[in-house]
Amino acid sequence: MNNSNQFSSLYNQCSLNVQGYKAFPTQCASIPYYGHLYFGDKKDLILPNQQDKLEKVVEYLSSSRHKYQQFLRQKGRYPSLDIYACFQPFNEAFKAFYPFINLIKASVKDGDVIVNLWDRSGWTANFLAGLFPKQHIITVWEGDKDILGYRGFDYWMSPLRQTNQTVLFADFLRPLPIEDGIAAAVIGFDLLHRFHQPELLSDINRIAQPDAPVIFPHVHLTNNMPEPFFERGCRQLHGNDYQHLFDTLSKTTNRKGYIFSEPFLFNWNDKSLELEMKAQSEPAHTDYNACIAWLPKGEIVLEAWRGHLEPGWEKMYLLQNPLLEINNSSKTIELNERSFDNTLLSFLDRHPVYANRIKETIGSSVTTQVIEVLYWSKHGLPLCDIIQKTGVTKEEMIQMLQKFWDMDLAQAVPVNEAGFRLQTLLGQQQYILERSEDNLQAFWKQSVNFYGQQQWVQVAGEEGLTYDQADELIELLKKALTAQGLKKGDRLLLCTGLHTETLLLFWAAVSIGIVVIPISPKESPYRIKAFIDSLKPSFALVDPGLLDTFSGAGCNSVIMTDLIADPLYKEETSFQTWLELSMVKEVQVDVIDPLYNDVAVILWTTGSTGNPKGIPLTHQQLIRSGRLMTETYHWKKNDRYYALGGLEAMSGLRHATVSVAEAGACCVIPNKHETIFDHLDTIIQEKISIITGNPVFFRQLLLSAKGKLNNKSIRLALCTGNQLSAELRASWKKDTGIHMYNYYGLTETSGICIAEPLKSEIIHKDSIGIPIDSLIKIIDENGQTVENEQVGELCIYGEGVFNGYYENEEATNNALKDGWFYTKDMAIQHKDGTISLCGRISNMVKLPTGERVDISAIEETLVNLKQLKDWAVCVISKEEKEDIGVFFVPEDGTQYKEQTDIIKELIRSKIGQYAVPALIQPVNFIPRGNHNKVLHKQLIDQYFQNIKIK
Repeated sequence: MNNSNQFSSLYNQCSLNVQGYKAFPTQCASIPYYGHLYFGDKKDLILPNQQDKLEKVVEYLSSSRHKYQQFLRQKGRYPSLDIYACFQPFNEAFKAFYPFINLIKASVKDGDVIVNLWDRSGWTANFLAGLFPKQHIITVWEGDKDILGYRGFDYWMSPLRQTNQTVLFADFLRPLPIEDGIAAAVIGFDLLHRFHQPELLSDINRIAQPDAPVIFPHVHLTNNMPEPFFERGCRQLHGNDYQHLFDTLSKTTNRKGYIFSEPFLFNWNDKSLELEMKAQSEPAHTDYNACIAWLPKGEIVLEAWRGHLEPGWEKMYLLQNPLLEINNSSKTIELNERSFDNTLLSFLDRHPVYANRIKETIGSSVTTQVIEVLYWSKHGLPLCDIIQKTGVTKEEMIQMLQKFWDMDLAQAVPVNEAGFRLQTLLGQQQYILERSEDNLQAFWKQSVNFYGQQQWVQVAGEEGLTYDQADELIELLKKALTAQGLKKGDRLLLCTGLHTETLLLFWAAVSIGIVVIPISPKESPYRIKAFIDSLKPSFALVDPGLLDTFSGAGCNSVIMTDLIADPLYKEETSFQTWLELSMVKEVQVDVIDPLYNDVAVILWTTGSTGNPKGIPLTHQQLIRSGRLMTETYHWKKNDRYYALGGLEAMSGLRHATVSVAEAGACCVIPNKHETIFDHLDTIIQEKISIITGNPVFFRQLLLSAKGKLNNKSIRLALCTGNQLSAELRASWKKDTGIHMYNYYGLTETSGICIAEPLKSEIIHKDSIGIPIDSLIKIIDENGQTVENEQVGELCIYGEGVFNGYYENEEATNNALKDGWFYTKDMAIQHKDGTISLCGRISNMVKLPTGERVDISAIEETLVNLKQLKDWAVCVISKEEKEDIGVFFVPEDGTQYKEQTDIIKELIRSKIGQYAVPALIQPVNFIPRGNHNKVLHKQLIDQYFQNIKIK
């Protein structure tokens, strides 16, 4: 136990677990402490046996830390905005403190203590900690109540996140358990009128050094009354009364009292061209709120403080005003009534000074560049990183920051990462992962801590694994991979169906920084060899039927999945045997977490025959995509997700790995080669609650179910991949009783970027939803943004957008421009912000099986086929389904079936079975127009017309 009589002796303790009692002999009292938290609200006599009280506090906090972090991660699902906590950084009351910042800086020395009284939200504490990094901040709050309470102060002010903060819980109606003369400055926001003033001021005078500035921002006065009137509460005195008090105290202290108008200080600091003024008390001003300062005697000069004009502003964060929002469709600034329901206007009625401050801001237009800067600021990037992300110069950023300040749209603030994250949580109800959480190793361990006993994975009809059991196996696999010689940055190929061992190996690999590359087991031997030659993987896990293909293609380190029933299964090259042999080797796994921006996976589009396009995604992007899915659609720990897709597809990868782990859900893997009727039986028997699929799957499921799905376990149906018809939506709702939600995303956007939120109303029948944590624009052929309700190409911007194709600069330059991804999808943005798809300008087809195939890959395969006079490759769309069709004119004397078989085999061998067209049809001629261009629509219409005639 440490019973030091000096708070300062514990200031620099960085352990969460230091604990004991601190004695205050002059108060005959002692208080328990635990880490950076001092529990003055549990103050008692100095007694020999006080362990019970301390042990209860320690047990409460240590046992609830994971629960609190879990609560934070899901806070956005259930927004509960405290408008005063949201608004505090922009509040006229708080900004009236700004003119005293430089005064305090000039008066404190390194190692001094600044006492921050009655801070309910932590904003003042974090602001002061950033302003005064070489001083120590003691923040005093009432106890385990209000916005943060014990758990919030424990997490946000932890030595892991703040190096110069201590939190003291205390009863403000009793002497504060703080030593005499310890404070070099005292700030008491919204405090002076709130508690019994004689004891409060006496106590502050006791703990403050003789020349310490004492600032009371926001004090209620009777100099005037609000109009329209509202009751403000607490004790209200006239400014002259306070002036009399402090004039009297000046005779026995080294300080003098100043009564300032709060609106005056706020407006002067925000707007004045004069950046200095001599301090003059004006106790008889006509405003009903004051900022009262008890300052050292002598001439006092106040200086305006504006973050963006301070040295080192590039390291600050850009905090957005939560009362304002930008309508990205019209590019204008609006009041954020959407977030605050009907409370915002009445709030501004009570803050006429501030309402006047932003009056001219409402309706102002902003540029796309401004929207991009504010997008990154909301994601927790400091200004130096935003400059790098957006490409703006420092000079342009300074001009932009001045404009933000003038409009009070945003301000540069000197808080650290934790301080910004906390205020973003309070103001935007958005939890930003801290950097230490934003890699898949830390992410998985967090899930195990949260959900250890929950079931993690299960093959339908078999026993499953819990998160704890899976983690034990993943630790063994990390050792096995290390024993295999793999290290951070090496590449692991997965060419399997979805199996338990595939998921285990994925988590083991990414946890030690290995790049995982899933490819479809349907790929052709030709393509597999191309992948191996290009990627040079250090290791591969494949299904039994592919072992010889991989070995023959030059992949020497390859094992097979444990599909014992497969006739090609060989125990000596199996996953199980490899793991057992690896355990014999003594290896040490270096626990070095991957970085957030390290590449975690590389996914592939079909691309052209010899050059498929690889899409590297980072740890942060994959985590973000999984969390976007779970937070948009509220996945829960008791959910059972039906894993239809493989890891080679973005949705299959995200859902089965990150989304499941984020929510603590269970990934249920179907048995191999299931028919739609088998899927139906499994969904019912395994009590599946979440299904994601394309429209074709849902339509087939409905046809096979014949009413069996109604009132079953399914609570969430998520559709993606192709156009979702209004008819299918209605049929699903009628037969199951639940709504089907549509979402949109591409691998290049890390998946989900547009979605229909829960309980959203579908106004437009072809809607795919609204942007989800992304920016969109719709452009014409000249690259200019089109008006609402106009068709153009859909472009996506944001944290999820990839950085470029793997070793393919030309394709990257065609797809990415100034950070915007050009999707080649045609779309319309409606006036309500929703987006509808209306065609493509690309050759990419999303097949019913989920694979994406570039038409050019088929064309390049057929180009040298001499047995054909003419041919054309078309996209055939029917209802929600897209397929590939090949129409050909055979050479004279050749057989139709022979030609069809040649085409099938050629595509199968060069690309893969999945790319074989659903339709291969001989025709008499291929219709062509100007420049010999194939008239695809005429060709397809002609085919369907012939079918009708027959």
